[in-house]
Amino acid sequence: MPVDNPSDYDVQEVDHDPFAVPEAFRDRNHDFGYRHGFAEGGDAEPQLEEVDHDPFPPEPAVQESDINRAKGFPEPRSPMHDRIAAASQDEPAPGAEGRQIYVRPRAQPAPQIMGHVAAEQVPGQQITPKYLEAKPQGSLSPGDPSLAESVQQKVSEGAQQLGVPVEGAERIGSAVRTGAEYAPITSNILSGDEAIRAGQRGDVLGAITGAIGAAPIPGAGAAERAGVGAIERGADGILRHADPAFQEGRIATTTPWSKKLGDPHQSGEGTIGHDTIQADEGLYPKTSDIIKEMPYTGVKTKVAASEGKKAKTTTAWTPTGDLNIPADATPEEAHEAFIEHAKSNILALHDAVPEDIRQGSQQWYDGANTIAKQRAQQYDRPLENIAGVYAALSPQMDWYKNASLGDRVMAISHGQGNMPFSPEMQKWADDYLLNSSSEDVSKSRDIYNAIKDKPLGQLTNPLERAHWIRAYDEAHNSRAYNLVNPNGSFGDTVKTKAGADAGAGWGGMDTIANAVKAFDAKDMPTISRTMGSGHKVRNFYNNILNPNAPTGDVTIDTHAIAAALLRPLSGSDKDTGIGLGQGGPKAALTGAQGLYGAYAEAYRRAAAEREILPRQMQSITWEAIRGLYSPAEKRSAAFRRAIDEAWAKHRTGEMTQQEVQQHLIGFDPEKKTSKIRPPSWYTGAPEIESAD
Repeated sequence: MPVDNPSDYDVQEVDHDPFAVPEAFRDRNHDFGYRHGFAEGGDAEPQLEEVDHDPFPPEPAVQESDINRAKGFPEPRSPMHDRIAAASQDEPAPGAEGRQIYVRPRAQPAPQIMGHVAAEQVPGQQITPKYLEAKPQGSLSPGDPSLAESVQQKVSEGAQQLGVPVEGAERIGSAVRTGAEYAPITSNILSGDEAIRAGQRGDVLGAITGAIGAAPIPGAGAAERAGVGAIERGADGILRHADPAFQEGRIATTTPWSKKLGDPHQSGEGTIGHDTIQADEGLYPKTSDIIKEMPYTGVKTKVAASEGKKAKTTTAWTPTGDLNIPADATPEEAHEAFIEHAKSNILALHDAVPEDIRQGSQQWYDGANTIAKQRAQQYDRPLENIAGVYAALSPQMDWYKNASLGDRVMAISHGQGNMPFSPEMQKWADDYLLNSSSEDVSKSRDIYNAIKDKPLGQLTNPLERAHWIRAYDEAHNSRAYNLVNPNGSFGDTVKTKAGADAGAGWGGMDTIANAVKAFDAKDMPTISRTMGSGHKVRNFYNNILNPNAPTGDVTIDTHAIAAALLRPLSGSDKDTGIGLGQGGPKAALTGAQGLYGAYAEAYRRAAAEREILPRQMQSITWEAIRGLYSPAEKRSAAFRRAIDEAWAKHRTGEMTQQEVQQHLIGFDPEKKTSKIRPPSWYTGAPEIESAD
């Protein structure tokens, strides 16, 4: 990876031992059939931040390797692989026959930059990649054996308890040290209890497998096999989780929480859609009543501070009934009218976007997938883990920042295991604790006091690791972040209105912790849990992982809801909360939350009419609505009032829906012009930081 001044960096050569690949991979059948969704629901009053994020991609052709994996390819055996094979005493792992199972090869050191690898140039833009340089930092001496020796001691204790020969304990200790050397991060070394159990069994191979936090290979101990899960490498060289309950790594986008149904994170089956809302007898009429009232207009009122309470702003929401749905309409009629209304607005936006911009805009998810694959190769982690990192950080986060923060989590987790908690990090932590408005500042204070003398590699708690990672990034990395192009390449740094580099701010520590858990996850159920129960993040994960999946997954965020209603919405609008499922009724038996499934159905119908994928329709209109309503306009009470007045004329019969669309979008089919501003990646103009 190029840097601006290579002489400023110490380059260390690191061996990368590839492992032999057996002759056959398991073939996969992707013929799932297109599904329009199954179910999901939600309740609560929204107090949301603007969800200005989510790149949503492209329309690349499905590669043959994604349909039917190649039968294998030659690769030299490594000494490590031979040692592991020689140590194996067990029978092959169940289900391992005919499938290549890998122990991760030695990880490459993370570069001391937050750089980006440019993909192909987007037509119409001069791409100027920029790299974020890390500030000078210290580190422990390479190969510090303290952690591995501690684990070896535990292994020896376990071996002695069962009378395992000393030679066996020494072999285990050696294996653990070797595993530590190969570990992507030192926290993957066996815990004390795990080491004792391995020592008690004299299970050398199990110790190696656990020590490097990798997938088991035939012969690994049964306990380690169950705890890690199978991983296989595709013909493209990228690791993937091989769990038949999660076809192609997909997670369910609806997660019922009724105890009657068991754990929803044990399978990738389940798609949120209109059918999911309809399937719950209680949810269907409740959402119907909401549809008859919406959209909602809000009037803000400032409440002065009093009696020790801080000043705050409250919003009173008033239903408009602008959808013109009769009060006596049945639930079926109300939902059908809403879906068709939203579909019409979505198509109006889509058709107003010039064809050449549409070709780029529909690639957002293909581009996100390209970035994820680059990181999967860079860190030799399963693609599902990488997609999980980006998705975990996505709530209320602009995509450009989202991509940068995901890269930071991975680079620091991967490359700073032996880095001590530096004075610069301590200074930042002290300032953060002093000035933070977070309600969890007392929790953060306890955490920083506990980790201030420890390197990252000694921390196993995800929340502690999240605090360490953020402190490191804030203290040692530039805040600048790059514009992301639809195809996955990176442009210049995003600018402020004054022309300086804009800064990528972090979300909550909990979201960083979820990203850490996703990066280190050893199985698919763990990745599924880190994505939470919200439909949006779970769909976003699937769209990044496999943008051409036949399941019709579609990411509905603030912009997607704004496009469907053709209104200048922010994350704090009541309609946004109801659409995302963070407001409105929910259904425990189906997992359906709010109106997400109805919006998803509208995008699926619109996509079918234009013969593209739902995620492509969503990404085209995601960009269109951002170009139609600027952040400043969305904050303007006068501007929002003008939009409300236009839709009020539809309610009173003065204007048809199509006339309102034309008034708001201003599309001229002959001149191919409209009020939608073209994106920066297309014009080549500097990207100005968005405040929405």
